[in-house]
Amino acid sequence: DDDLRRAALGAELAEVRVHASELRCTEGTLAQRLASSQRRGEETERKAMTVARELVDSSQAIAWLHGQVTSQRAAREELEGTQRRIAGLKQRLRAVHESQQEASTSSAAAA
Repeated sequence: DDDLRRAALGAELAEVRVHASELRCTEGTLAQRLASSQRRGEETERKAMTVARELVDSSQAIAWLHGQVTSQRAAREELEGTQRRIAGLKQRLRAVHESQQEASTSSAAAA
């Protein structure tokens, strides 16, 4: 009876040892997977930070370009206004010149 019990316990112990060995293998595999997953996560995080920096740089460049466009638009509007004033002054100058010519022609005819 003791022999049967020892044999049963021995078999159970062998089974537990096999199961423990399998669990250690599984634990090792899971540890490797976890380490690999963490490395990939860190790499993904580094890439995300790189993309975020590029986005910030791009956003700053876009903001700068927008400022340049706004500045150029204001300068263009100022230039167009100045050109209109110059055209108006030229027109007034021609009118004054024509009036002076008419006046001098009239003076010469009257004399």
